[in-house]
Amino acid sequence: MSHIDIDRRLEQAQRAEFNAICYLAVALFALILSVALFAWAIWA
Repeated sequence: MSHIDIDRRLEQAQRAEFNAICYLAVALFALILSVALFAWAIWA
């Protein structure tokens, strides 16, 4: 395995990790937003 292959795999892993973190952040934001809207609907 050449060092170019290793670099490419490392880059793919970092990109996958970044995508996962972004997806998690968006999902968490959506969850918080839905809970906040639900609470507001109850209290309003």
